[in-house]
Amino acid sequence: FGKPMSLRAAVNVDLVGPKKKPRRRQGYQQMLAGRFHSPATITGTDVLYAVADGDLNAYDHNFGLLDTVRANVGEGRLTYAEVLGDLYWSSASEIRRSQRGTGADLPLWIDCPGTPDADPYAGGGLSAGAYRLAMTWFDADGRESGALGVAYVDIAEGEGILLSNIPTAPEGAARARVYMSPPNEGEMYAAMELMPGVSQTVLGIGHLNNAGKALETLWRQPLPPCSILRYWNGRLLGAAGNLLVWSDPIAFGLTAPQDDYLRFGQEITLLEPIGEGDASAGVWIADHKYTYWVDGSKPSDWRRVIKYDHPATPGTSLLVKGTVLGLETTELVAFWVAANGVFCAGLPGGKLVTP
Repeated sequence: FGKPMSLRAAVNVDLVGPKKKPRRRQGYQQMLAGRFHSPATITGTDVLYAVADGDLNAYDHNFGLLDTVRANVGEGRLTYAEVLGDLYWSSASEIRRSQRGTGADLPLWIDCPGTPDADPYAGGGLSAGAYRLAMTWFDADGRESGALGVAYVDIAEGEGILLSNIPTAPEGAARARVYMSPPNEGEMYAAMELMPGVSQTVLGIGHLNNAGKALETLWRQPLPPCSILRYWNGRLLGAAGNLLVWSDPIAFGLTAPQDDYLRFGQEITLLEPIGEGDASAGVWIADHKYTYWVDGSKPSDWRRVIKYDHPATPGTSLLVKGTVLGLETTELVAFWVAANGVFCAGLPGGKLVTP
């Protein structure tokens, strides 16, 4: 017994200072068992999202399981984007969102499964001519789907229009809307609303309303699954293979696939937008060969410039304040490791800083 004079053996202990005073290391403590990857949090909450043994789970600040958000998402890495408190996420095969507050697992955007058939109907009071019709769906939050096609029908004087083979409601649908054009015109206007489960209906003169809401989402679809997902300037941006894709403004997740993309060499390995609507705004992006600065705060203004003759290492990018990297700016800058091992900082305005 008596005063200890020496330390014979110790585990997780450092000898500190000139007198080699023993101090236990803080070390690490396992809180959860299993295979974990793809952690994420939402600003202002103490909820942790992570994939555990193939399921996307939500945990509280003590690592207690709150909910399994979605089962069987797999072992591939997920990518996340926070939008107004909702957590949007994508795997290689699906893209969805977890609703703020409730944590509900929802589609990225309400889908549109197709277009009904349109035929003449005896009675209805419409003028003779050619009519165009389309259908969209709404979720409980009022998000409107795209319209994936147009039905055409020619009717005689006084007839109506029979809509049949109305598609089954997509996931999350609360109601549907039918749009109809005046005779021999192109623009379609809101004509009728339907509840899920209706398989056919008739439109007549009472549904013709060329002063109503015009169809704005023709040919639009939800974004495809992305390997990188980001929110910026009111849009979702994503890397889908070698394509940079983006959503409509405010309509997070709804896109015009025939127009809303930029093609790069091979698979995109870096996607970090910076700047908010000012002259220095743009996107740092890399493919298999180069790193680019895409200048401009919206797609219609974008100009692509090669900034570095090396691609980025996938999964190494993040946004940090410039002061964290020893730069004389408090603005957020993009940081990543290039494929040649060089640390890179991409500033707003397109300036690239390397050691």
